[in-house]
Amino acid sequence: MSGALDAYQFGQQEATLDGDQIDIDWNPTYYTPATTPAEADDADDLSAHLYGIDQALAARVKADGSVPLTADWDIGDGLAILADQVQARDAAGLLLTDDDGNGLFVEDGGQVGIGQPSPSSLLHVGDTGGDSGIITVESNAGRIGEFAADDSGALVRIGTTSSHNFQIIRGGTNVISIAAAAFYPSTDNTYGCGQSGNRWTSVWATNGTIQTSDVRDKQNIEACDRGIEFIKRINPIKYRWRNGDGRE
Repeated sequence: MSGALDAYQFGQQEATLDGDQIDIDWNPTYYTPATTPAEADDADDLSAHLYGIDQALAARVKADGSVPLTADWDIGDGLAILADQVQARDAAGLLLTDDDGNGLFVEDGGQVGIGQPSPSSLLHVGDTGGDSGIITVESNAGRIGEFAADDSGALVRIGTTSSHNFQIIRGGTNVISIAAAAFYPSTDNTYGCGQSGNRWTSVWATNGTIQTSDVRDKQNIEACDRGIEFIKRINPIKYRWRNGDGRE
């Protein structure tokens, strides 16, 4: 069958070419394919050959409906590929990249790498993000979470202040910070350490000093009359229980 202007043609192949049913030429009036499908194509279950105007084989439609391409498929700007599923062809995995080769890789087995072609975990993000972060969580109010790993020491950061290596933020306010070799509450005289039902079993330190006295927090400072003479007037006693194990 030919079009009105001989712009396309459907031609039945020879009976000997059992595997090829249709040969589609772009413009058969001025072009005859230099190479017609061979009998060997039968092994590939080919049902149609599509030739471009440059006399090259553009694509093949297999009997199962699949279309193995012979070159990159350019669908044009502004167009989308709509599908319910995209599956890797084989165990080599599936790669989705931008025009510079950066992107996402799904490895055979389900591990996903972002910027990492060989993911070692279910989600492996690899980059030299540094202070800009490898994983960043943002809202319309700005950056609220960031995870980074680099040689500068900013290993993990949750918050908005880049001067801290680690922050815990609640309600938009820094609660706990680690910076300059110190672990401290971000707001002075506001938070407790533990509570009545959540106590530490042990607290280890290089000395027993607790820095609870600060002259800046005091007023009406004067000498105390309860000195040595007051101590001398204290009358300590000791005793034993009448019943019991006899301990003093």
